[in-house]
Amino acid sequence: AIAGASKAPADFTTELNELDVSTESEKLFSEDEELEQLLNGQICFKVYPFANEGQFSSAERKIILPGSFNPLHEGHLQLMEVARSLVGNGYPCFELSAVNADKPPLTILQIKERVKQFEKA
Repeated sequence: AIAGASKAPADFTTELNELDVSTESEKLFSEDEELEQLLNGQICFKVYPFANEGQFSSAERKIILPGSFNPLHEGHLQLMEVARSLVGNGYPCFELSAVNADKPPLTILQIKERVKQFEKA
C-alpha cells in the first residue's frame, strides 16, 4: 500500500542487508530504576504528570517552583497560584530537588514519599 501510494515500482526490492538493520530497542524502566538513574546522574529528571488531561493543555509556558517540599504545604500551593496569576496561568510544575549541594541526596523512598504529597494535593 505504501509503495502504491508513493508511486514506487511494484517490484521494489530493498538493498538493505542485516548490518543495515538497527538492533536498538526501547527499554522501559520501573519507577525505582528511573529514580536510581536520576540519583546516579544517568538522567536529568523524571516527570510525574498529575494534571487532569486537558486541564492546562492550552498553556505553553511552564511555571516551575523548586524546593525540597518537606513537607508540601499550603504556602507552596499559594506561591504557585500567585506565580500563575502573574504569568497568565501557565502550566504549573513543582521541581523536587533530589540532589542538593548543601544536603545529602534523597533516597528513592524519600522521593516517592514526597511525590505522593502532590498526588494528594
